[in-house]
Amino acid sequence: MRPIAVLLMSVLLLATCSGGRTGARDPRTAVDTYLAAMNDNDEVALKSVVSEFQRDLVRSHLNERGGRALAVESVVITQDFGPKFAFVHVLGTYADSFRYDERIVVSLRDGRWYLGIPGPIPARPGDRPTSAVTPPVRSGER
Repeated sequence: MRPIAVLLMSVLLLATCSGGRTGARDPRTAVDTYLAAMNDNDEVALKSVVSEFQRDLVRSHLNERGGRALAVESVVITQDFGPKFAFVHVLGTYADSFRYDERIVVSLRDGRWYLGIPGPIPARPGDRPTSAVTPPVRSGER
């Protein structure tokens, strides 16, 4: 009976220390986990640092961008908008010599840091410029 009690206590201790806890302790750890998961095509690791709202995007994100042997050259983390948000700029090179340039938002929730899966990268700039201002229409010009 005693070995079973010891085994049960060990399992409970492991579950308490590491079990099911998602997020990261700081923005850098979240980004490092993301980059390692991308290089290793590790769906479980990537899901551990994204919010539950984006976990369904993990597999397609890995299929599109994962496993490409990224060599990271720089990681710049800024927290210009307060202590609950960090903006990360990562530069590197893939094994096939293509450049990697990604911006990632990391946010603090319930004491843990989660990153947002970056959106799609456009192949080329759009044909139409964007503008928040529409030129006024003069009377009689319609």
